[in-house]
Amino acid sequence: MNPVLAHIPTPGLMTVSPRFAASVGAADTLGHGTGDRVLKHVADYISRQVREADYVFRLGGDEFLVLMSCDEAEAARTAHELQTAFPPTLASSGLPLGLGISVGVAEVPSDTRDIVASIQEADTRMYADKRRRAAADPLGVRLKPDAT
Repeated sequence: MNPVLAHIPTPGLMTVSPRFAASVGAADTLGHGTGDRVLKHVADYISRQVREADYVFRLGGDEFLVLMSCDEAEAARTAHELQTAFPPTLASSGLPLGLGISVGVAEVPSDTRDIVASIQEADTRMYADKRRRAAADPLGVRLKPDAT
């Protein structure tokens, strides 16, 4: 067992990413200033919604990783709750109301020494979620980028 994971019973994880037009990154779609505000908002939102015992990391680009002490089913419930509760947070933030988050969930096997395969599985599922949601709403968020 990886010593970092040893104190987390049945670790599950999820990857989370904001969703924009054509699955392009925040800065590419909305401009760097707004993109940075979106990423900060998503990071703050995720951190407030998960338990204190869970870990939230910026994975890179516009992706976040959440390491949780739960099984895959509970992580999936949490992911659904994150997605459902996210849109109302945009009204008070001054961010575009059409933004959403895509989520992928995977369980970390209890005997693993390396969580990379689980992160890759969650990431694959997150991108599948992005494609499903983009197909359901092909226009997505299409805004003129800001000048920053």
